[in-house]
Amino acid sequence: MPCGLGWVLESTRPDFNAKIPKCRSCGITLQCENKKGPGYYIKQAGSAVAKNYKKELDSVYELVLQGLSEEDKKLLGYGADASRKERVLPEAKAEKKNSALECLRCRQAKFQSKFESNEFPIEPAAQIMEKVPPWANIVYVVSAQDFPLLLNKKVFEFHPAKQIQFVFTKADLLFPHNKAAQEKGLSFFQDYMERTYKVPREQVFVVSGHVNWGISNLLEHLKDDSFLIGSVNSGKSTLLQSLVYIVHLLKSKAPNARKERELQKIEDRLGPAARTRQRIKDLAEFKAKHGPGVSFMPGFTRNVIPFELSASKTVFDVPGFGSTETDNLHEILSPAAMKQLLKGVKFHKYGAYDSHYDTVKEGQTLTVGGLFFLTVPPQSMYRVRNMINHPIHVFRDHDKAVDSWKNAADRPAIQDVFLTDSSRTELVRYEIPLFVGSFELVLKSLGFITITATGALPETMSPAVIYLPRQISASVREPIGKYITKTLTGRDKNGNPLKKENWARLSTKEVRRYVGHEPFCRDLIWNEKYG
Repeated sequence: MPCGLGWVLESTRPDFNAKIPKCRSCGITLQCENKKGPGYYIKQAGSAVAKNYKKELDSVYELVLQGLSEEDKKLLGYGADASRKERVLPEAKAEKKNSALECLRCRQAKFQSKFESNEFPIEPAAQIMEKVPPWANIVYVVSAQDFPLLLNKKVFEFHPAKQIQFVFTKADLLFPHNKAAQEKGLSFFQDYMERTYKVPREQVFVVSGHVNWGISNLLEHLKDDSFLIGSVNSGKSTLLQSLVYIVHLLKSKAPNARKERELQKIEDRLGPAARTRQRIKDLAEFKAKHGPGVSFMPGFTRNVIPFELSASKTVFDVPGFGSTETDNLHEILSPAAMKQLLKGVKFHKYGAYDSHYDTVKEGQTLTVGGLFFLTVPPQSMYRVRNMINHPIHVFRDHDKAVDSWKNAADRPAIQDVFLTDSSRTELVRYEIPLFVGSFELVLKSLGFITITATGALPETMSPAVIYLPRQISASVREPIGKYITKTLTGRDKNGNPLKKENWARLSTKEVRRYVGHEPFCRDLIWNEKYG
């Protein structure tokens, strides 16, 4: 049997799936016997397991009830003269039977933010790709926000890039509307993939699963037996939820005059703002009940999950791949901090050339939540625009920044500055490749900052030094904004170069095309572990 075929075979057989219950969120086979084992779930009301299950609140209620006097029990209707039926705690109403079952681990993660690191395993790309059958149609889902950091070349050793469809997600974090995403964003990603990996332009898509941008077009171009792969937190499961939702909308548009009139009457009673809120609410409720589960926790999907979009089209959600070192963010970040950071920041609001920036001077150290510590080199000054969902903080030097980070628990005034737990990591020292002008520091899955060097060039250029917790991966890239939005060219309408002080007033604007003459992204230069 070909490599990976056995792993997928049971998932591709509808009759097999119908007989063996699987978690709708992570895809694992369910069981109701071992509470500490993988895939444990509580059966629905009416089953033997459900009848024996007792909520903690009910147990406390019974304990308090037993301690009451007979007189007090009579007041509550639980006296000795009350019937047995009245004395027994009323059972919870049986829930409507739902075939979309979830394991206890997924429910606790989604609704209570409870996580056990050993229940969220992360496998490397090679290990995941070995399980995907060779006949599969590969759809590679990549986050547009931190592109190309999540683009793993290891995948191309199993399937040539020219045979893969590439879907760039989270477009709503970069663009103000779908038109901009499909015109400017799509052009850039097509240029990059074509020039770098020889990928045909028609195999590149830009979407947002969060707000359903570009989903209908993607649905038309997806092939049967498409396997959605990608790094952890790339947006695969959210994308699948949107595909399922669009299919639902297409089915619901079947002619039904009576239904249409009833819906129209309801909408007529609502104002425009109320209608928008209602649509957002309906979308959220649908996604919560259909499609795969979504969580900010990496490694949420544990098994391949098939989704039948139509009679002739089935797609599969494959577990995300990553690194056991740089993808275990939960080791240093609380669930609340991870959820906050992974929401991201709107680039078109806070990252454009005319948006707010912070100034950091030579010798000072910049941090965002303790995710990194960047020191400005001598004779330099930086303008920084923050696209990470946490405020910037500037310290006078590196030693002060690290000392504050390590002792934040004892200093209430700066506790909110840091998100990372210094006691659960160590810092690794890197140097940023020399640059002139602007660059972006991209943190894997967490966002980026845009840095522009200002003032005259120093006589001797020194590299900027940056320290990262070992669980965080980063790289530097050209500012993505110049390829997806209009930016200043530095020339007037006649093409003449302008002095820097006249750019804002006289410079023309343009969206540049990626030609591939210079590297778009560069790795940080590893130096030594922080002592």
